[in-house]
Amino acid sequence: MMRRTIHKPVCRFWAEMMTAAVLLCAILCMMSCGNAGDVTGNPAEDTEPLTSFALDGTVPDQEMDLSYAQGFRIFYYPDGARLLHLERGGDYLLPGEETGRTLPSETVSGHEITVLPARPSELYLAASSVMALMRSIGAMDQIRYTGIEEDHWTLEEPVEAMRSGRLLFAGKYSAPDYELLRKGHCDLAIESSMIWHAPEVKEQLERLGIPVFIDYSSYEGDPRGRLEWVRLYGELTGTQAQAEAFFTRQLEDINAVLALSGTDRTAAVFAIDSAGRVVVRRSSDYIPRLIVMAGGTYVPENLAGDPESGSGSVILTMEQFYEDCRDADILIYNATYTAAPQSVAELVRQQPMLAQFRAVQNGQVYAADGSFYQATDSTAGIVRDLHAIFNGDAGEPEWFHALPSEKEAG
Repeated sequence: MMRRTIHKPVCRFWAEMMTAAVLLCAILCMMSCGNAGDVTGNPAEDTEPLTSFALDGTVPDQEMDLSYAQGFRIFYYPDGARLLHLERGGDYLLPGEETGRTLPSETVSGHEITVLPARPSELYLAASSVMALMRSIGAMDQIRYTGIEEDHWTLEEPVEAMRSGRLLFAGKYSAPDYELLRKGHCDLAIESSMIWHAPEVKEQLERLGIPVFIDYSSYEGDPRGRLEWVRLYGELTGTQAQAEAFFTRQLEDINAVLALSGTDRTAAVFAIDSAGRVVVRRSSDYIPRLIVMAGGTYVPENLAGDPESGSGSVILTMEQFYEDCRDADILIYNATYTAAPQSVAELVRQQPMLAQFRAVQNGQVYAADGSFYQATDSTAGIVRDLHAIFNGDAGEPEWFHALPSEKEAG
């Protein structure tokens, strides 16, 4: 928040006491109100005013009206420039394509400003979850380089683009091919928050004149907030109309599922790591929210994890998982973390204690599709499939498949 200087009287004791009382009341009010959004996921109302985002004295005349995302704000200036403000740090200026704008002489909200190209055309994408959003708005032709190797993509489009030579592997996020990016006139790098594990990479890219944008969409607790980052990428790539239309359609499809009746069925999402431990999602993560939106209840409940780490994963012992989830109606194996077993019998061989779980005994074990994480643009379809599973009419869902029993697998 913007700091305000308070001038205290120095001569009168009671005036000083009154000032202290006012400050105390303000602090107590802030403590009771906080700055979180409401339960629907809408952004908080007590955010910084437009005047806090003035650029060389020019105050933005509009701000994007967000529905669910809380990780960014977008401001519009009279000359056509736009400011992408990230709540976790970072301000990015998109100059108007016709008028242009130089780097402001001042910071906004205490952050340095990075000038981005008005419309990038040689983009290096190292944040895998962003690719599906680019796909949904027809902006993949602006992506020339990727930080993900071909066999690590689960989406068809980037695989096909790499095989045809339209998309080139330019090294993973922590070790990019600087020479390839420099010679190829790369004009923007989109990184996930993992780049903070290799800050020297960000510095080197910037030394080469390649601005770095950091995607924090994975920090959104509400799946619709994560999806709404498509509107930011619409601004960044000049495909605003496509982004707005896509986001509206997704919300309509999600709302259609929300209008259906819920169930009292519980579900756990998990994977088994190489050490035999159980990997689950913290309760505030977007995957548990998908389950709630689909009419189910996520277990284990109230699992905090470490939301500041940016990871939705929490490690449990098998005994902890058994205690919390043995009575879950449905088990969903998260194949985006480790490859899913081919049958219930194989799963039980990995962890014999799972044989005592209600879902295993009732044949209610599913595996999430391997592209679940990368398919950011398929939120509505995932919610729809989950609702069908909870209501016992899944048929052949697109994003999940039932693990066969040993007899069926044979």
